[in-house]
Amino acid sequence: MDAALRRLAEAVDREDWADAADADAAFARVLTRYLGATLSVTERDALANAHAEHAALRRRCEAACGRLETRIAEARAHKEGWIAYAMHVEPREGAA
Repeated sequence: MDAALRRLAEAVDREDWADAADADAAFARVLTRYLGATLSVTERDALANAHAEHAALRRRCEAACGRLETRIAEARAHKEGWIAYAMHVEPREGAA
């Protein structure tokens, strides 16, 4: 469980969202082992800690989504200006 959660945390740290999605799915598969099982106090504590860490990672992902949504909205708001600028700028010498 720790390795799957660590992989997810590392993907979130890198903002590698494809790997984060894969790591999250792998973490979910690990958790299915505990479904219906009688757990020791140590295992319950480990699951509670994993849940808390996963929730923190999810909040970081949600924050990153919010930042990306803002950037996309800004890009859309300025799209016409960028196009107009691009149409009237002389290509730089040596530019392909």
